[in-house]
Amino acid sequence: MDLRYNQIKTVEKGFFQNLTSLIEIDLSENLINDIHSNAFTGLYSVTSLDLRNNKLHILTSGIFVGLTNAANLSLQGNDIKTIKKNAFSGLHSLKELDLSRQSLQRLGYLTFNGLSYVTSLDLQNNKLQTLDPKIFVGLGKVVNLSLQGNDIEYIRKNAFKGLHSLKELDLSRQNLQQLRYLSFNGLTSLTHLDLRWNRISLLKEKAFLGLKNVTKLDLRNNVIKDIEQNAFEGLISLPELDLSNQDIETLQTNTFFGLGKVTKLDLLGNNVREIQANAFNGLSSLTELDLSHQKIELLGNKTFNGLMKLTQLNLRFNPIQALQENAFFGLGFLTKLDLQNNVIQSIEPGAFNGLDGLPELDLSNHNIKTLKSGTFKGLTVLANLVLRNSNIIDIRGRAFSGLTKLSSLDLSQNKMIMLSNRTFDGLIKLTTIDLRKNQIRNLEKDAFVGLNSLKELDLSYHEICTLESGIFNGLDSLSSLNLSNQCDEPHNVSSEAFKGLYSLTFLDFSQNALESLKLIDFGELTSLSHLVLKGNSLETLQQEDFLALSNVKNIDLSSNRIQSIENDSLINMKALQVLNLSSNNLSMMSFQHGSFNGLFALTELDISQNQVNDLPKNIFSELKRLENLKLSHNALTTLSQDTFSSDIKDIPKSLMVDLSGNVLNCDSALCWLKNTAQERWKIQVPQECKNVDWSYMNELCQSKYHVFKGDLFFKGQELGQCVS
Repeated sequence: MDLRYNQIKTVEKGFFQNLTSLIEIDLSENLINDIHSNAFTGLYSVTSLDLRNNKLHILTSGIFVGLTNAANLSLQGNDIKTIKKNAFSGLHSLKELDLSRQSLQRLGYLTFNGLSYVTSLDLQNNKLQTLDPKIFVGLGKVVNLSLQGNDIEYIRKNAFKGLHSLKELDLSRQNLQQLRYLSFNGLTSLTHLDLRWNRISLLKEKAFLGLKNVTKLDLRNNVIKDIEQNAFEGLISLPELDLSNQDIETLQTNTFFGLGKVTKLDLLGNNVREIQANAFNGLSSLTELDLSHQKIELLGNKTFNGLMKLTQLNLRFNPIQALQENAFFGLGFLTKLDLQNNVIQSIEPGAFNGLDGLPELDLSNHNIKTLKSGTFKGLTVLANLVLRNSNIIDIRGRAFSGLTKLSSLDLSQNKMIMLSNRTFDGLIKLTTIDLRKNQIRNLEKDAFVGLNSLKELDLSYHEICTLESGIFNGLDSLSSLNLSNQCDEPHNVSSEAFKGLYSLTFLDFSQNALESLKLIDFGELTSLSHLVLKGNSLETLQQEDFLALSNVKNIDLSSNRIQSIENDSLINMKALQVLNLSSNNLSMMSFQHGSFNGLFALTELDISQNQVNDLPKNIFSELKRLENLKLSHNALTTLSQDTFSSDIKDIPKSLMVDLSGNVLNCDSALCWLKNTAQERWKIQVPQECKNVDWSYMNELCQSKYHVFKGDLFFKGQELGQCVS
């Protein structure tokens, strides 16, 4: 029966007379403020009664007599202040009771008498301030109890007595300030406890005792400051504990005792300053610990004692200044340690003792200054070490001793001025070193001795203007060397500076004010395949400059000052596939007929961003394998067939040509493109040229008029901007 929105004020005796077959009654959204005694008498078939959003202030004794088979009763959104003793008598079959959004301030003893079959009780958003002892007696089958959004300040001992079947308890958004001894006594079946958004500042000893089945405990958004010893005792089934964003200052001895099954502990965003000895005692199953964003300044001897199964430890964003000896002792299973963004100034030898399972360590953004002898002792399987931006000035002898498995070392963005003899002694498995952006001025001979496995070395952005003989001694396996951005004045490179680098395949010597390649002896670099010389001050390419570069496949000479490429200057570069000459000072006068002689393997040539206004005949005639020709942003006015070959049969069959950024004279000299190249090539030209269709070129090439002003298209792409 649906009686909603009828402005009913009173439910009188006999209201439902002779309606014994009713199953559901909906009286919600009325103005009911009074229900007479025996108003529901005889309604034995009713299973659901909805009295939501009425004006009830009191539930009198026996008010629901007659509803013996009702399973669902909703009183949500009334203004009930008082529930008399035995108000729910007669509701022998009730399973769900909704008393949310009322004005209840207190619940008395036996308030819920007679509700022995209720499984769900909703009391959220009332005005309850205290939970007195035994107020839930008789609710032995309740599994879900919500008290969210009340004003509860105290939970008295035995308040939950009788709720032996309860599994989920919501106490979020209250005014709880502390959890006392045996606060939850009797809740032996509880699995979920929600205590979010309270004002809890103190967890007293054994506050959770008896909650042996709890698997989810939510304490987020409180202001917990103090946790007494053994506060969590009894939570033997809890797998995770979130205590993030509280106000905890000290982790006392046995703070977490009793949490034997917790695998993840989140303490992010507290104010922890002190970790007492054995603070983590009892966390025998813990694998993840987050202590980031705290106020920890010192990690003392055996700080994490007892965490024998810990695999991940997050200590980011602390003001940690010192790591004492054995600070991490006992963490033999740790695989991830995050110490980023601290202010570590001192690492005592042996600080990492016991971390014999750690594969990587990030110590970036600190103030370490000095790496002492034995700094990394104990890190026997460490493979990756990051020390970026940590103000390191000095590396003492044997600083890296014991790191026999280290493969990658990042020392970039520090303040080292020199590298001494055998600085990296002991790093026999190291394959990569990043030393970018230090202030190194001097490399002592044999600085890299012992690095027999090293493959990549980045020494860019320093002030090394002199490369002495033998400075790369011992780097027999080195394949990549970056020496870019070293010096603003001409380099002093010893004739044997690269001696022994037989395995080097990549060399970056860009941005070094290099004026002549005669200053560098490439004779030892027999495996070199990629050479980067961009951003130097080279003006002329001569044959003797490249005599020793016969195996180079890719050379970048962009952004120099090259004005001249002499005949046969590149003739020895038989393997060259990619040549970049962009952004130089090249013009037509820069090229000679044989400038590109011998480059039989060349597939890509970049001459863009120069001042080339024309190209000599047959300049590309020997480039039989050329696939990509970049001529953009020059001053070209035409592209003659003779540039490639006088015989049309000998021009490349497949070629991508970039002519964008040029202004072409569209006369008969371009008709060869229409007649021959359009079937073989792909042309890229300026985007702004798009007013005249290529079909107009048909008329041009067949007429006596060879010059017009406009834009041309080629194969659906723009050919060039034509001028008269």
